[in-house]
Amino acid sequence: MEGRRFYPTELSLPVWARARRLTTALARLELRDIRVKTLRAEPDFTGLLRPSFAPTFPVALDPREYLDRIRTEAPTDGAEIVEWMQGAFVDNAILDCRINEYNRLGSQVIGTSNDAYIPAVVVEDCNFRSELGRDIGSRGYGILQTPRGNFNVDAGGKAKGIASDLLTWGAIPWVGSMQWTGTLMKWKSLANTPITSTIGFPTSINPTTRAFLSGPQFVVMNPSRPALRVAVTQVFSVSEAQRLNIVYRDPNDYTRVLAQDWIDLPAGQNQVNYTIVSFPYVPPTVHDMQPEDNKIIALNQFTTSP
Repeated sequence: MEGRRFYPTELSLPVWARARRLTTALARLELRDIRVKTLRAEPDFTGLLRPSFAPTFPVALDPREYLDRIRTEAPTDGAEIVEWMQGAFVDNAILDCRINEYNRLGSQVIGTSNDAYIPAVVVEDCNFRSELGRDIGSRGYGILQTPRGNFNVDAGGKAKGIASDLLTWGAIPWVGSMQWTGTLMKWKSLANTPITSTIGFPTSINPTTRAFLSGPQFVVMNPSRPALRVAVTQVFSVSEAQRLNIVYRDPNDYTRVLAQDWIDLPAGQNQVNYTIVSFPYVPPTVHDMQPEDNKIIALNQFTTSP
């Protein structure tokens, strides 16, 4: 992608998190004492948005709800409307909701879903390489191209495209002989804690099987002041039990993993508490949250003390 301008994923760090002390703090970071408490048996999806381009559609995290709706309103006719279009519509409707929820935090994520062969899938300076669906199927993966290199995305699968200063996510839920669906997101500027407004997680659906792939969310865990110990509180709402992977990444190099763990969330609204320790202080980090496929989830809250 020579000659093209590059737009990295940006974040803001507090003035006290600088240079050598930050490097030391990142190297010594540890997660401790993860605890999960169910607050209520039912999930709380209050505050989620509906698609801005389809305002008559309901608020929904489950893409199958939108798939059933669009199949009724715009059934396939073998000519102007075919199945992959319905799936791409659903993906774009879900992306629109998740993008607007994230961006109201003062941050910015962008994304789209379409036939990655023709008309192609391009998100700013990132794209899926335009190829025939049969080539994707026989090779087993499509190619997500970024200014920081290429990432392979399995046919029928998903992948994070992470470089030192770039965060992207790609999914290929459906592949035909010519056409194939590519869903692509790019985080341009990351949201900071505290987060008290509900955000959902992106998905990408196969309209034939109705199975869907779940994407990540990235935010900056920013302690309010330097401290040797920081208490983290996160509240998640899930429709059914699932395992959530949490990864803490270096804010100076997103590829560098500092700590990670798995959290088992029962159905309902759950509060997750744990402690982060380090020296000479707990540093700001990039928090990467990855839910399970075919299950819906929302982040209601993410706060720290101090």
